[in-house]
Parts: sequence; structure tokens; C-alpha cells
Amino acid sequence: MARRVCTTVLLSAVLSMPARAEVPLPGTQPEDLATPLQPSESCANCHGGFDEARVVEPWDTWAGSPMAHAARDPLFLASLTITEQDLPGAGDFCLRCHAPNGWLAGRSTPGDGRQLRGEDWEGIGCDFCHRLEEGTAQDPQAPYVGNAQYFVSNDPAKRGGLSNPAAEHATIDSDYHRSSMLCALCHDVTNPLLPQRDPATGASLGRNVALERTWTEWAQSDFPDEGIGCTDCHMGAYDGLTAGTAAAPARLGLHGHEFNGGNAWLPLALAEADPSLGAARAESLDHARAKALEALQEAATVEVLPPEQGRVGEPLRFEVRVTNLTGHKLPTGYPEGRRMWLQVVVRDGGGRELMHSGAYDTTTATLEEDPQLRLYEAKWGVSGGAPATESSFHFALVDALLTDTRIPPRGFRPSDETRPVGRSYEGPYDLAPYEVLPEQAGELTVEATLWYQTTTRAYVEWLVAENVSDSRGSDLRRIWEASGRAAPVAMASATATIPVVEAEETPPPAATGCACSSAAERRGGAAILLWVLALGRHVERGHRRRRA
Repeated sequence: MARRVCTTVLLSAVLSMPARAEVPLPGTQPEDLATPLQPSESCANCHGGFDEARVVEPWDTWAGSPMAHAARDPLFLASLTITEQDLPGAGDFCLRCHAPNGWLAGRSTPGDGRQLRGEDWEGIGCDFCHRLEEGTAQDPQAPYVGNAQYFVSNDPAKRGGLSNPAAEHATIDSDYHRSSMLCALCHDVTNPLLPQRDPATGASLGRNVALERTWTEWAQSDFPDEGIGCTDCHMGAYDGLTAGTAAAPARLGLHGHEFNGGNAWLPLALAEADPSLGAARAESLDHARAKALEALQEAATVEVLPPEQGRVGEPLRFEVRVTNLTGHKLPTGYPEGRRMWLQVVVRDGGGRELMHSGAYDTTTATLEEDPQLRLYEAKWGVSGGAPATESSFHFALVDALLTDTRIPPRGFRPSDETRPVGRSYEGPYDLAPYEVLPEQAGELTVEATLWYQTTTRAYVEWLVAENVSDSRGSDLRRIWEASGRAAPVAMASATATIPVVEAEETPPPAATGCACSSAAERRGGAAILLWVLALGRHVERGHRRRRA
């Protein structure tokens, strides 16, 4: 559980920052667009509702996706309020990615989003993505990675990765939309105001705070070299149509617009937050949840590595291997409240629990602490130039990475800002050590389950307690309570059995007069006998030589 940062450290962090968070970043600026973005709802006319058997249509899959709800996500809104409290104006930085329609139209001031309206709440909409371009001739450094430094064309023609579309509107074939560089726009996040600091000393590390590095993690893995990009995993492939118009041909290898990650709780939370939205988009939200669950259950494998046997009364040690199958750290992205952990249960032949690590109490929605608990998460603290020892949820103020035990992807070649902290990894897997004490001979059963949770009770309660501006914290708590409390999702599991034998009998003390001997004594006596026999043969050969 994250404890509150002491007031003096938090105050020093705030005082070291400007009064308002105003950092100009490259890209299209507010009120630059001569041609406003088209409402996403209008795209449904052709790109939605035409496949009665499946949910594959571009609009229908997008309508339930995290992209469509990036601005109305109740967890985002609650955290946005705290960000704006901590540093007025900082919320503008968040809205640039979460509500680009409103940001580009100049409705991101104040930064808590209260000026957003209508289409702004549709998050990352159709026209926004399909009018993105790599850059302009005036900016040779484009395209940029991170912080929503995007360029939106004034030309309303729709850009995409589909060659020769039979469209009812103007189109432009775009290599950019076939590239993972487009995803880099928002899936690396750096605090442009704060230097990252060493948590032990508070000294600057000479770079800005690397809050999220999902795209960079992928770029530093083997996946790009293997030709596996973001869309291969996050936009499900299907065969069929992209539009319900008469001219649209059937195609192979199309991409759905689910943009699914691991947030299977969001569709439930959205339906609870706005029942009318939940009813109108029920099929899309159900599909989004199913795809998120599918993604989680394809993201990792679990294997129990047992010894050949154990002995009664002696510590039995074994390992559980968790292998990351994704192209980034597991978990990745927004660090606050997001976690993964192992639950390991050991039972004897009678079904009695001898060890239980990683138990989750569903009645209190809390993860029970234990000495062998194996967590996978990133924890940040607030330094402000002093040592940072306590974790913090103040997203706009954190500047020291305390721990990062998330499992790296295959072939990971980390830089200083992506290197694990607090645990080292030899590959895309973790070997989690465990120990149990067998109490009787027989067979032990080990059950290991990997769990993922989008957000924790601690984070939700913190967002409630810190909010002094609006009702978003209490709204979130109500939604969280009514939608299953962001219940953990089982990602993978494994079972193994370990035979347990009686411990070797130990000899009683010599004073008992027992004639039994230990194995060591028997081995010693045998050695003496062999030495005597060898000496006798040596003497006999000597006598023979003398007789000759």
C-alpha cells in the first residue's frame, strides 16, 4: 500500500516546479486546425453494424475500446483532478492525448477537463487517428516519440494502411498507419518539467522522468526485428468487410479496432458510470471486455519447477517460472495501482494447506502481505532533491523510481530509463523462489496462479482522500464498488506434485551402547580393512622377491 508522502518532501517538489505547467511541445497546436475533426458517430453509418454474426466492424470494435473512452474513464478523471490540484495546468498535458478533439479546439483550460463537451468525450476518435501524419516539412525532427506530439493534417482525407480502398470519401495510403511509430505518440510518457532523481541520494540522473515506456520497451525487444508490431497484438485480425457499402470488397487480414490491453474492468466501470452509454454500446463493451480477458490469458505462461523429492522436517525449495509473451514489460503502461502477482498454494495429501502466498481477500479487496509474496509492479516516489523512501501516487510530482519488478520482453536491451529496479532478470521470465516445510511423508501439490489487477483499493481510496476539488473521487469509489472492485483476473496457472519421504534416521548417542554404526563409521571401517589387506599383499610380494 502506498503511504502518503511526508509534507516537507511533497512541498519541496511542488516549490521546485513552475506555478503553472506550461511546456510547449512540437506538433499541431490548439486552434491550428482549419478543418475541424469529424464526429466519430458519423463513421458508424458505413463502418458499423453491417456484420450481424460478429463484432468485427471498425466502428463497433472502436466503440467499446479504451481509445473511445480515454476521456470518460472514471479512473482517469479522478487522477486528472489530483494532477490539476498538484500543479495547475498539468492536466492540459494529459488531455492532449486523452481528449485530442477538445485539446485541439482549445478546450483544455482549465486542465481538469471541465470545458470539454460533446465529441470531446469520445476520447481518441476516428478522424483524429485517420488524419495523423508523420510531420511537416517545417519540422525535420518529426515524427516524435511520446507525449502526444502529433501532427494532424488539415486535409480531411482519411489516411490508413489499406491500399486501394473503395471508399465514399477521399483517402490517402499511409505507411505511417502501418507502422508502430504512430503508437509511439501516446504510449511513452515523460514529465517534461522534472528531472528524474536517484531515490537513494536525490541527485539528478540527467534525464526527465520516464513515467511510461511501453513503446520503448517494445523497441528495445526482439519483436521489431521479428516483424511483430503493436497492431499485430492489439488490433485483432479478421477476414471480411471494412464497410457496409455496396462497393466495399471482402478482404483478408483486416484489423479490428479493439485496441485491447489488459483493462477488462473498464467496460464494467463505464456501464456503471453511465447506464445509458452502457445500454447503447452493450455489445461493443462486452466485446471489449472479452478481448481484454483474451489478451491477459495470452500474455504469460506459468510453470512450477519442483525438486525430485522432499524430506519430512526439512525445508523444501522450489521455483515458479513466469514467462512474458508480450512485446513489452508485463505489466506495462500507467504504473499507479496496476500490478501482477503470483498466488502459490501448497497442500499435503490430505488437502491441508502448508503454505499460501499471494492470497487475495475478495471481501476486503486487498492483497494479503506475506514474506514470499512475488509482485510485479513499478513504484515511484517524490524526491525533490532529497532521498525518496516512500512510494507516492502523485503522478505529476513523482521523480524517483523506487522499484520496477515488471518482467521484460524477449530479447530486452534496456537503457538506463527502462532497466529493472529491485530485481534482475536473465530473460523474459522470472524464477520466483518458494519454500515450504513438509510435515509428513506422502505427496505435496503445488498450485501457482498469475493474477493481474487494473487498479487497487489503495489507489482508489487515495484518489478519494486527496480530492478537495470535485466529486470525481467519490464517484470513482461508487463505480468501483458497483463494478466488482476491479477484481483480479487469472492470467495463467500451473500445478505440480512433489513426493515427500521420511527423513533419514539419525544414530543415537554412543553412550547408549548400541552396536549399530553410522554410514560414516561403516565407510571408515571398510577403508581401514582395505588398507590392512593392501599392506598384507605388499609384504607378501616383498617376501617373494627375497625368496627369489
